Amino acid sequence: MKPILSFILPIFFGLSLVGCNQKNDVNQTPEAQTETTTEVATETSTPSDNEATVSSLPDDAPTLIVGTDANYPPYELKDDKGNPIGFDIDLIHAIGEKEGFKVEILDSPWEEVFTNLENGNRDLIVAGITHSAERESKYLLSSPYVPLPNTIAYLNDNLKINNVEDLKGLKLGVLESSSPYRFFSANNPGLAAIEQYPTIYLTIQAMLQGKVDAVAGDSGVIRYTLNNMDLGDSKPKYFNYEGLEESGARKVMIIKKDNPELLVQINEGLAAIKEDGTYAKLTEKWFGYDLTPELDKQEQILKTAQ
Repeated sequence: MKPILSFILPIFFGLSLVGCNQKNDVNQTPEAQTETTTEVATETSTPSDNEATVSSLPDDAPTLIVGTDANYPPYELKDDKGNPIGFDIDLIHAIGEKEGFKVEILDSPWEEVFTNLENGNRDLIVAGITHSAERESKYLLSSPYVPLPNTIAYLNDNLKINNVEDLKGLKLGVLESSSPYRFFSANNPGLAAIEQYPTIYLTIQAMLQGKVDAVAGDSGVIRYTLNNMDLGDSKPKYFNYEGLEESGARKVMIIKKDNPELLVQINEGLAAIKEDGTYAKLTEKWFGYDLTPELDKQEQILKTAQ
């Protein structure tokens, strides 16, 4: 059964994902990973309830002002009333409940998100943003909270994409001016073409229409989009060409350098909701399966690399 909002997703994805590629617009590793993932995530839904946003804290609890750009599902999007919803929204509310602060979500265009933080109008940014050395030099970055690397998705059962070299002779669709575009431009395995599109939805539509053989981009966004489209008897297959240690798999929250106390709260809250199972429930709700094992694996990889 398709989710309640699935009938509006073609319009939503066609109009609202323009410009969201900057969220994962960061430096990529020059070497593609060889680990194959071809499992199909279970169908996700767009919940219509707001139980995660109802605070049990007292009226005098402090309020955290959180900035986002609600145009990057399933990390953040808008419901039919224009309210921000999504995994990131539920996550920061859950962290707030653990750490004793209420949360107010303020949506703004992507171009204004960092400006609003820098001028003091926001305490924190949560917007499906990936780690980068440049961001780490300018801001405080939370522990990674979504271990989903960039992926290649395809529908043709005659294709077997188990490494980047298997793309030779194929047409690949990507979000325009995105990190996957630059990665495959620099590490081209002999693609017949790299086609750019203004949204993930249009990129996937091009694959459905036979204009490209496969698409590359953020695993969470691509899986969510495919899970909310009528694919008939076709079942998506995936290959993660990045590892869990790479920038595309490290979604972080952004805090100003002068607020290290908030960074401690966010990281402690994230650890607490992972420990009590809340994180597992939220990842199942928005991504279709529990990401806790992958987050644990990512944490170990990054700790070993230090």
